[in-house]
Amino acid sequence: MNTQEGIPTEVIHGTLSRIGLIRVSLIRVSRTERHNTGDAKRYTDCVPTVHREGPYRFFFYSADRNEPPHVHAERDANRAKFWLQPVRLAWSGGLGAAELKQLERLVIVREQLFVRAWNEYFTVPD
Repeated sequence: MNTQEGIPTEVIHGTLSRIGLIRVSLIRVSRTERHNTGDAKRYTDCVPTVHREGPYRFFFYSADRNEPPHVHAERDANRAKFWLQPVRLAWSGGLGAAELKQLERLVIVREQLFVRAWNEYFTVPD
């Protein structure tokens, strides 16, 4: 079984795109998440990873096409969602204020990368 950061993964499609030195890969991620109730929920989603920096993975869900451009960020089981153009926090879970500010700065620096990846992934060719 392949793993990525301890998460079982199955690569279902190779590189979708190259943006400079950044690869956008489609990865099927399967894992068990614990919710506040303590119940376990198993899910499988297609999750294009756009960028990795330090302990953070930046991605979007393939089902997000009907929302305005945004990027999700995660470290371990902690997550945040940032709207793009302009960059602003949509929601977060498990991340402190200082770490959210650091993530916001990273998203601002990489905003054009994320917008290009979003447009390239979700734009349907004519």
